[in-house]
Amino acid sequence: MTPSYKDGSYVMPNDEAELDRLDLTHQKLKIVLDDKLLLCPIENPKRILDVGTGTGDEHVETEIIGTDLSPTQPSWVPPNVKFEVDDCEEPWTFREKFDVVHCRYLAAAIQDWPKLVSQAFQFTKPGGYSEFQDYDLVYYSEDGTLTDDLHIQKWITTLLGAARDFGRDPCPGPKLAGYMRDAGFEDVQERRFKIPIGPWPKDKHLVREKPFLDPRA
Repeated sequence: MTPSYKDGSYVMPNDEAELDRLDLTHQKLKIVLDDKLLLCPIENPKRILDVGTGTGDEHVETEIIGTDLSPTQPSWVPPNVKFEVDDCEEPWTFREKFDVVHCRYLAAAIQDWPKLVSQAFQFTKPGGYSEFQDYDLVYYSEDGTLTDDLHIQKWITTLLGAARDFGRDPCPGPKLAGYMRDAGFEDVQERRFKIPIGPWPKDKHLVREKPFLDPRA
């Protein structure tokens, strides 16, 4: 099952298994970010836009608009939260700008990243923040044990190649800071986090939470 709106523009399905995967990914990223949803230092934002919201979002005492190609969000939400079916790559039509524009985990989903970042800039209030959290999905090992002959390496190489053939960048993370500077953002800060794909990380925090990070779980 795929999104009915702009069918064929997104490489992933929107069935129950995929929604569970998105929820699991959300929890995984919260672990990596020490349970933070945002890293920008804004206090008491009045309006937040969550681009590609997936299965939902959360914040307190803030007007939140979440957009996605699929209406897969919960129907019971606080009165300050609104979900809209929309394509973030089409021209944005919001009447007001936002204190925070948040965009996470759209690897292999966006055709024109510079355009998306430019629209985020246009709809961010002066003094506000846009925050992009995304992946470099290339697998690597620090000790050289991940070699090209391993099936997991063949799998990820095939997957990334398919996304690129589809016209969607699967590895936008390392490029986002440059896109933001080109769009006109000031004080652009970039932080990189390691996400293990197995149960062997030396970081005790990630070991403690390995049921989320271990693909076998």
